[in-house]
Amino acid sequence: MEKECVICNNSFGIKTYPSGKKETPGRFSSRRCCSKKCGLLLAQKVNIETRTKPKEEKLARKERSRKYYERDKVKKLKEQSERWKNDPEFRKRRSNHAMNRRKTDPNYRLIETIRNRTRISIIKQYKNSKTINLLGASIDDVRKHIESLWLNGMSWENHGTKGWHIDHIIPLSKCKNEEDMLKLCHYTNLQPLWFEDNLKKSDKISEEWGNI
Repeated sequence: MEKECVICNNSFGIKTYPSGKKETPGRFSSRRCCSKKCGLLLAQKVNIETRTKPKEEKLARKERSRKYYERDKVKKLKEQSERWKNDPEFRKRRSNHAMNRRKTDPNYRLIETIRNRTRISIIKQYKNSKTINLLGASIDDVRKHIESLWLNGMSWENHGTKGWHIDHIIPLSKCKNEEDMLKLCHYTNLQPLWFEDNLKKSDKISEEWGNI
């Protein structure tokens, strides 16, 4: 049983290793080169061809990857949530990553501060003047606004990780400057979402709110 090397065109057969063991038929059938040297040359050739693929093909591959990610995102986020609860090493790595990003990325630090300040003020009813200025209304009025948007089954008792979340309709991550940030912090840009819907939405803009 012999094949032709795709690089040097030499014929090659099943290997016999120094130990006397022979290469399996399955491995031989998938091998395209006669030697390690030719295998490295083939890898280089494949890499070059990949880098020079037409833009349309690269975009199509990127779109497929995005669809796979969207399909499995909620499942993966749930798995991460379980790991956060049960894996101290995972918590440590994620916490260190977030801490380092807060130190090096001013926009991320600002967004996280506003999200936390908004959530805590609304849920615990802290009447912080800076937060009230950002929201554009009193905490009582903001709570009433959110209550008016509750879906069946929502209450202040089941707000949280596995209940519902306070979501920015147009995500704060879409901000390009401080003026944008102030607009998106307004209480009219807040909505209650069940946690699974919030995970699916991620940093996208809800279709029904796309013209805000």
